[in-house]
Amino acid sequence: MLKETIRILLVEDQEAHAELISLAFESQNIEVTLTVACDLRAARAILAETSPHLVITDFLLPDGKGIDLLPEVNGSPRFPLILMTSHGDEQVAVEAMKAGALDYIVKSETSFWEMPRTCQRVLREWEHIVMRRRAEEKIRNLNKKLEQRVMQRTAQLEAAQKELVEQAHRAGMAEIAADVLHNIGNILNSVIVSGELIRNKIEDSKFSRAFKRSNEFLQTNMDSLDVKSDLIKKLLQYYLKMYQLFERDNQFLSKNTESLLIKINTIRDIVLDQQNHAYGKNYDDMTSLSEIIEICLDVEKSSLDMNRVTVQKKIAVSPLLKLHKSKLIHVIVNLLKNAQDAMLHLEPERRNLAINLEKTDDNVIVSFTDSGSGISPQNMTRIFSHGFTTKSNGNGFGLHSCAIYMNDMGGSISVESEGRGQGATFILKFPLVDLQGSTKPEKVSLQQ
Repeated sequence: MLKETIRILLVEDQEAHAELISLAFESQNIEVTLTVACDLRAARAILAETSPHLVITDFLLPDGKGIDLLPEVNGSPRFPLILMTSHGDEQVAVEAMKAGALDYIVKSETSFWEMPRTCQRVLREWEHIVMRRRAEEKIRNLNKKLEQRVMQRTAQLEAAQKELVEQAHRAGMAEIAADVLHNIGNILNSVIVSGELIRNKIEDSKFSRAFKRSNEFLQTNMDSLDVKSDLIKKLLQYYLKMYQLFERDNQFLSKNTESLLIKINTIRDIVLDQQNHAYGKNYDDMTSLSEIIEICLDVEKSSLDMNRVTVQKKIAVSPLLKLHKSKLIHVIVNLLKNAQDAMLHLEPERRNLAINLEKTDDNVIVSFTDSGSGISPQNMTRIFSHGFTTKSNGNGFGLHSCAIYMNDMGGSISVESEGRGQGATFILKFPLVDLQGSTKPEKVSLQQ
């Protein structure tokens, strides 16, 4: 948060809304200079003479759209912008975020009252963005100098320069990922709320209860009804069958809604773990490998069913290991996806995936064996390298990230294949850890 008085430009053609926002800042004793403009023309005139810390603007103004206030300097907005609209509209939200707005809110008495806190959050995000831009600019300048020196130095200096660029790139991507995860987390929370509302409606439907009672009443009194028309009798019998169909569909919807919520909550947990990882907060838990495998299979169930993959599991043991749950889910889901992709060219009855979990004296080993396209000998040593892929639409990051995560957890990942068309087996190995904490696994080097 800025220590000086915050300069805010409010572009709002409805005086009552501007007054409510102004009162919100006054009530919370936040030192701000709030300048109000009623249209784009007035706002541009103010921006030509001063540089605000923040712009709050209505989406629709008398002479245009509020996002038109986002002129770009060197491809980046020069100030943070909060966009307001009277009606929630996904298309407007997408347009706003693409244009560079940092937040999008629907006008209401609550959102006006929360505006000071919203502004404080947006300003903090903007400070992070500015810091990242400065860091990226500094890195770009350093790269230019390094490139000039590389031409005159040895191959050892070239390798050092390349490593520096990669580290800087990863640092920048981590900050961008943190922002993306924040937005995804917000959306997932809304999706979970909607899913729970749907589940609750299915489980506690007034129509369903009334339908059931009327059906039970009809079944109980069917024989005592004095119905002479065969057509009416058939209609009543059809009515009874309708409830059976309705109940079956209702159970199907309830089951799949519950499954969907479990998957979404799993995704949210992964996002939260990744956010913690981005900010340097890593939490390892005592984790059951068999439970994690089941979670990953549930996440991929729809895809496995659609691709008609037969999964065979052999879980000999289910030990508890101190592992990072979201990293382990990332690794296993990636292996499940890759196995499916490798078998798509086969006929459905030949698409087989075997998952084995076993324990040795020193390790717990999980293997994933598919009957797919296999790996050629020349690619065996490159399979975990960054950027390497044999897929036309791949990016070469999946298996590389799996190797990094396994290394972070003190384990290892390896692959076996007899060649093209012979399938492949990916092996995850986890050293056994003394549950009392007297021993600790050593990190192993990545397989290249």
